[in-house]
Amino acid sequence: MRKHGVNILLFIIALFVLGGMNMTLNLTNTKKLEVSEAEKRVLKQMPEFSFDKLFDGSFFSEFDEYFADNFVFREKFIKLSASINNFRGISASGEVEIFAEVSGDQFNSQDEKVTLKQENLDGKKINNDSASDAIEKAMVEANDLDNKGTLSRDSANTNGTNTNANTNTNDVNNNVTNANNTNSITATDTKKTEQGTDNSENITDNIQATEEEQGELVNYTLIIKNTAMETFTYKEEAEKFYADAINQFQKRVNQNPERKVNVYSMVLPSQIEFVKGEKYKSLSRSQFEAINYLNSCFNSEITAIDAYSALKQRSNEYIYFRTDHHWTALGAYYAYCKFMETTGRVPMPLESFEISKAEKFLGSLYEKTCSTKLKENPDTVFIYKPFVKSDYKIYENNGTVLERNVINMEHAKGFNKYLVFISGDNPLGIIKTEVKNGKKILVFKDSYGNAFIPYLVNHYEEIHIIDPRHYEKNAAEYVINNDIQDVMFLNYSIVISYYNGYAKNIIKVMK
Repeated sequence: MRKHGVNILLFIIALFVLGGMNMTLNLTNTKKLEVSEAEKRVLKQMPEFSFDKLFDGSFFSEFDEYFADNFVFREKFIKLSASINNFRGISASGEVEIFAEVSGDQFNSQDEKVTLKQENLDGKKINNDSASDAIEKAMVEANDLDNKGTLSRDSANTNGTNTNANTNTNDVNNNVTNANNTNSITATDTKKTEQGTDNSENITDNIQATEEEQGELVNYTLIIKNTAMETFTYKEEAEKFYADAINQFQKRVNQNPERKVNVYSMVLPSQIEFVKGEKYKSLSRSQFEAINYLNSCFNSEITAIDAYSALKQRSNEYIYFRTDHHWTALGAYYAYCKFMETTGRVPMPLESFEISKAEKFLGSLYEKTCSTKLKENPDTVFIYKPFVKSDYKIYENNGTVLERNVINMEHAKGFNKYLVFISGDNPLGIIKTEVKNGKKILVFKDSYGNAFIPYLVNHYEEIHIIDPRHYEKNAAEYVINNDIQDVMFLNYSIVISYYNGYAKNIIKVMK
């Protein structure tokens, strides 16, 4: 009993001492920490008091967040926790760690009214028409959206600080098969006929939710020596669903026979596709196979850009980050070259660009794993600056217009240095350049597109950028009303391979 009493007394003393120190810190310290070095995020500040916030309870909620972010010795506790977290990896031969976590479809719109649901995804094939039918049904449902639900995103706010830098998601299955990366894709292979790919005029309603979309999947981050990468899996149903969404969009913007809109698709493989060693490839499915299947689902009017082979040929170069899920600007350059070649144009030579760099970048996969191997080997963000002058504006959903540079070097000083490329993910961006050729392109993209878009500045008079996760208007009408000739859907494979969330957002912006 005496032992228990001593433990209780020590606990009470620690509670009161820490509580007293914390209260003193918050009342007397006028130079509170604004940014957490350990977590790489802006900390909550003391909320402003108002009676309205007091009565609706929001003041206390905000104060709880402020208190949690400003606890005494907080940074030291965070770093201690990160060190302990390194033991949760599964080590193999001293060089490899595997980190697992549970997640759902983080690329889906958070507005439940646009939720698409599919049945028969437990190993059975669904009817080829089901994905297209579901698209049409979702478009009907989307007419009732109030557009209040959006994902947190990378954005450049008015004070230049980063909000949520981690757009990464790892929506992958724990059932893995051997990957086959021995072939290459050709432009001829990716052009398919229209037969059997778009039957979206028929409507059915027999669609149900799956456990996977509720976050039941376990996914992995693989760390080999000093490099982290996401494992990959896919479902043909999800690939077809994405393809049919683009098929539908292509038809919508080409209803006028006198006006041709070119539609392109570029799907980027993630780093694990090119990992050396069969024992590591066996942890992930073939992205070559997944991209080929996706391209076979496009109608004949959509051109698939073969970025896969371009990246595979250069896979021994620094085309992916070690600590982040994105590709580097060098990887984006090789994909840009492939786009130019496919469309019959000449890319700018790499040596013609002015190069800047931002060092000591620890990215999303470091944040996820807190691996000391990654921390000791940070990335460098190489930046190839466009040599054509441009004016870049970001249009927020609330009507705010932000003026930014296409290459925003302010972010080179922050913790998410990948934001130097077009200032992250935003609903709508418009770049107007001094290239007076009348050419306009709209790029639908996830965050992989951010490093790609600056290369287009040298070739288009106007570049329009939509992230369908955040855009709230009719993008098909936008293409027509702005006389846009080229539309590109640019995503990395993990976004579209297993869940339907990103495709649902494309559907949402067709309403």
